[in-house]
Amino acid sequence: MASRPKPTCRAAAAAALLALATALSGCSAPSPRPSAQSEAVTGARLQDPPELVSRHGLLRARIVVQRRKVDVAGRKMWALTYNDRYMPPTLRFRPGDTVQLDFVNRVSTSTASSSTRTGWTSDRS
Repeated sequence: MASRPKPTCRAAAAAALLALATALSGCSAPSPRPSAQSEAVTGARLQDPPELVSRHGLLRARIVVQRRKVDVAGRKMWALTYNDRYMPPTLRFRPGDTVQLDFVNRVSTSTASSSTRTGWTSDRS
């Protein structure tokens, strides 16, 4: 059986220094946290988008898309809106339901009065 070499003074010093650095790294004083009042964000709270749900196998909806200035977390910005809301509606329907969507595009001046009607029946599989 071979004998292990004895650790040198340099290796022992390096291990001790590493252990000391590891121990001291968690001992620093915590940084001061800002008060809860300064962390608060003003503005309207985000809400869940409206749900448009199929009834008796049919989901019929009209969605108007336009650019408007909105307030998101206290910041005013231009964004696309859907039926005057920042978040588009959630469409809920089941396999086999018929979906009829009427989109009104008010995004650009060249298509300000355009409207597109589309409809489909979801796959039954």
